[in-house]
Amino acid sequence: MSTTTCELKWLKGLLNSLGVAHIEPMNLYCDSQAALHIVANPVYHERTKHIELDCHFIHDEILNGNIRTDYRMVKAANKHRREVHFNVGDSVFLKLRPHRQSTLKQAIHSKLAARYFGPFTISKKVGSVAYKLQLPEHVRIHPIFHVSQLKRVISQHQVAPALSKELEVDEELIEPEDVLQHRISTINGNSISQLLIKWKGKPIEEATWMAYFDVVDQFPSFSLEDKAVL
Repeated sequence: MSTTTCELKWLKGLLNSLGVAHIEPMNLYCDSQAALHIVANPVYHERTKHIELDCHFIHDEILNGNIRTDYRMVKAANKHRREVHFNVGDSVFLKLRPHRQSTLKQAIHSKLAARYFGPFTISKKVGSVAYKLQLPEHVRIHPIFHVSQLKRVISQHQVAPALSKELEVDEELIEPEDVLQHRISTINGNSISQLLIKWKGKPIEEATWMAYFDVVDQFPSFSLEDKAVL
């Protein structure tokens, strides 16, 4: 019982120090005063085997930034997302990546493809971070977009390209559907978190690996927090 309590106490301290979540105060019941002293500083009690010392060094590596956790990556990505709100009737520009149908790999990694179109009028707010736009009838794309794809029209003199009819026949929007696997790769000496992405409307054989932050940047409306492999 004392061993379990010590481990739980240490784990709670680790989670708090990493900023993972707010944890309510824990009631600690123990019949051994020695065990309570060990909890306070287990590294220096070398004869105690209830916690492997390697755990403490992993803890130090995380705090020093040598190991990045997925939770921290999500938190860092969210920090760079803007807090923007629109009203029904507002005019906005729409940011799209209308990739031409060539190879899937070329389409996904075409970073210069993104551009603004419009302006368009907001017809409805959908949830807290998405809006429905009034789009031309000839454009066969879903009219609901994440707030990160919208930019407010400041001046009526601002003009962006209109959505062409070719968008529905010659081009397609590549969107992620699911995350199949997660891995850490070493590139140029740096550890990079990568995701194996299953694409909407594409067979599983065409799934491709993408860097975690590239997925966050290119597809901000795709939620990663509920994916089982992360």
